[in-house]
Amino acid sequence: MQILVTGDKGYIGTALCKQLNDLKYDLVGLDIDLYDDFVKTKRNYKRIKKDIRNIDLKDLKGIDCVIHLAAISNDPLGELSGKITYDINYKATVKLAKLAKKSSVETFIYISTQSVYGISSNISKEIKEDTKNIKPLTAYAKSKYKAEKVLLKLASKSFKMIVFRPATVFGESNNFRSDIVLNNLLGNAYLTNSINIFSDGKPWRPILHIDDMVNIIIASIKKAKKLNKEIINLGYPKKNYTVLNLANFIKKVIPSSNVAILNSKKDQRTYKVNFDKVYKYFKNDINFNIDIVLRLKKLLTFYKKYKLSNKNFNGRKTIRLLQLRHLIEKKKFK
Repeated sequence: MQILVTGDKGYIGTALCKQLNDLKYDLVGLDIDLYDDFVKTKRNYKRIKKDIRNIDLKDLKGIDCVIHLAAISNDPLGELSGKITYDINYKATVKLAKLAKKSSVETFIYISTQSVYGISSNISKEIKEDTKNIKPLTAYAKSKYKAEKVLLKLASKSFKMIVFRPATVFGESNNFRSDIVLNNLLGNAYLTNSINIFSDGKPWRPILHIDDMVNIIIASIKKAKKLNKEIINLGYPKKNYTVLNLANFIKKVIPSSNVAILNSKKDQRTYKVNFDKVYKYFKNDINFNIDIVLRLKKLLTFYKKYKLSNKNFNGRKTIRLLQLRHLIEKKKFK
């Protein structure tokens, strides 16, 4: 089986492709290479350096499965340019799926987002995949949700479509990101002894360790027939947390650190998510009873091993928004 991973050089893509490579899958990566590695990485598989917007039929020759990660990858990035976000996250995604179907690709795994849920109308109720009350708020969330709807219509017995909506991911990757919540909170605690929260701390943020996400994606390849046309939230059942809850996990890892509410403004993006479906399909593939403190201790070891500094933690090396803004200003990306 030959697998194409778009966004193979990204935060999740780097971790996913290492695991696929270790498992001896026939692998092809496609990425525009906007972001440099935090830890120098050898990618011992075929790579295509290309903007996903320019993909064509020959890039899909011989491909059996597409794992589509490439995207403008969170809410702040999406707001930087609504047009670029729409063109990549919606138009290019639909183009890729149509070309994949035309090329007789058997399975298409689309990585969407729980940002599509926007605001929970009833915060005491967990959101299921089939909720009718989806109101994406941002350019990023709207583009991902719109793509989902088109992709699912393309699904058939011969073109299996799986849509994953992951929680906010955290953990180690050689193409590391410091701009996602748990990675950021722990990094600040490690470097400054302060756990900085840029909201009132009350928004609900389901989380997902990067290794668990990778293992679910890989397991889904062999379950594609059963999962065809499914939308699946990725996370841990009954483990929804507020940002302040997450800060308290950090404090258990670095007890000397102090929680700092730096902005008391309410963040409208808040939601509790139901993860019963992912448990049903993948209960034998990952441990859903996650020990968050243990995982954070391993992430802290990663910070120490690779000498995380204020410079790389707060700079273009690990903050996607800064790097993307720099590339747009230098007219190296548009």
